[in-house]
Amino acid sequence: MTESNIQLQQRSEDLISEEVKEIISYRPHWMIRRGNLVFLSILLLMILLTLFVKYPDVVNSSARIVALNAPKLAVARREGKITAIYIASGQNVSKGQHLALLETTADYKEVIQMKSWLQYTMSEIENGHFKNFTTKILPSFANLGDLQNAYQVFSHEWVELQQYFGSGYFQKKRSSLQQDLWFNAQLRENIGKQKALSRQERDLQEMEFSAYDSLTRDKLVAPLELNKYKASLLQKDQTLVQSEAQTISNDLASHNKQKELLDLQKQAIDQQQKFYTALLLLKNETEKWIQQYVVVAPENGTIFFVFPIQPNEQVNIGQELFYVQPELTSYYAQLMAGQAGLGKVKEGQLVKLKIENYPSEQYGYIKGIVTSISGLPNRHDSFFMRVALPDGLTTVYKKELFFRNNMLAGAEIITDDRRIFDRFFDPLFKLWQ
Repeated sequence: MTESNIQLQQRSEDLISEEVKEIISYRPHWMIRRGNLVFLSILLLMILLTLFVKYPDVVNSSARIVALNAPKLAVARREGKITAIYIASGQNVSKGQHLALLETTADYKEVIQMKSWLQYTMSEIENGHFKNFTTKILPSFANLGDLQNAYQVFSHEWVELQQYFGSGYFQKKRSSLQQDLWFNAQLRENIGKQKALSRQERDLQEMEFSAYDSLTRDKLVAPLELNKYKASLLQKDQTLVQSEAQTISNDLASHNKQKELLDLQKQAIDQQQKFYTALLLLKNETEKWIQQYVVVAPENGTIFFVFPIQPNEQVNIGQELFYVQPELTSYYAQLMAGQAGLGKVKEGQLVKLKIENYPSEQYGYIKGIVTSISGLPNRHDSFFMRVALPDGLTTVYKKELFFRNNMLAGAEIITDDRRIFDRFFDPLFKLWQ
């Protein structure tokens, strides 16, 4: 290069500013240099994803969860503190088993002992062993609280029952009346024999009177002699009348004794009935006490706590404390769908049930399967559908929901699971056609 060319180049460089040099020497970011290619790649990827990603068609409806042999709740029947808990969560219980005890003035053990004794007494009476209680000693219970008055009434009837039967008054009185009846029967028999003998004597006397009457008509015997035989005949008739009166008097006495015996038996029945009534009253009051102060299992199954419960915890009347899950429990959903989109609903389609009491964002939804669709609408132009719940009340988040009556849910019936590609390009294809 000549000197003149070098000088010319230096002048050229002097004419270019520093800013221009900086712009000329700047290298753009790769996103700017290859942005079109990246955008095209992303677009192609999104189009490719539309071939695989599906978006379902849904028919919205309302639903109600129904249970066959649903879980049963055990609630507090009165307000107060829990003084004892007799079970643990997850334990198997039987119907009527005692779960917890509320605060009371009675001794729980005494009440249970009395209840057991009452059940034994009732069974003995029903089996016809009533007389066994006329000599037994009544168990003593002094800490029954609200049941003490009913127990005292029953105790009074128990004492009267034993005085009437246990002391022998009833047996002695009945034996005495039965013996009087036997004596009257013997006396009646003797009176009957006397009547028979008197009748025979009267018949003989009548025959003799007839013979003398015939002789008197033949004037073989004086009429005065005939009068003697007639007087004897009348005397025999009088003896028969007296015997008949004795028979009536004896029958009347026997009848009175029979009435006394019936009255005695009625008194015995009344005494037994009073005792049995007091027994039933005490039994009913005991059952009422248990219903008020003791929380019992409403069903056979597995017991669970509604919330963590501790002794001395205050509870309100009607508060739910436990629930029992029966061994065999099944659930299904009842759906009421309107006319819109009903033609696309078929048996076997998937249903998403979102329970109102349990937000789906936190608990998830329950899967269901359409099993039947009614052919006729109801008065609201809605169609009834039954949906089976193969997983029960377990959501897709593996959370078990607790069943309550009239549990409502929103339902989404998946009628068609179409690809996004088809949804986007089908209208374009139709326009092209």
